[in-house]
Amino acid sequence: MRWKGALIGSLDSWAFPDLRCKERIDTVEVFEGKMTRSHSAALSDWINGKGAAAQFVAFAEVYKALERGILDCGVTGADPAYGQRWYEVTQYMNGPLHSFTATNNIVNAQVWGKMPRRYSRKRALALSWYSSVLL
Repeated sequence: MRWKGALIGSLDSWAFPDLRCKERIDTVEVFEGKMTRSHSAALSDWINGKGAAAQFVAFAEVYKALERGILDCGVTGADPAYGQRWYEVTQYMNGPLHSFTATNNIVNAQVWGKMPRRYSRKRALALSWYSSVLL
């Protein structure tokens, strides 16, 4: 799909994230002061607004931070949490946190046109699949 000199490659959304903690969080008061891993500015605003303390920790380091008590909670989707085995270092899951996280891939159409054919043909197949599924 072309739009104003750009080739829109894909529009994707992610699953709702949830809050995973070492301790039970059943009220806002219990959440207050909890060191909580965040992955975005908007999410950090939400965490801080609820009285907890948003922390940026690289995703690969969250498991160790939860294990060592540096973090009390973390926010991520179900698949990433499972993949990183957060179930070993957290006991409770709250959520989902309703949000719409989206990403897109856009390429300058002139740059695309200058790519060697062997690259642009493979990418075009991928782009047509995304466009048929998502647009």
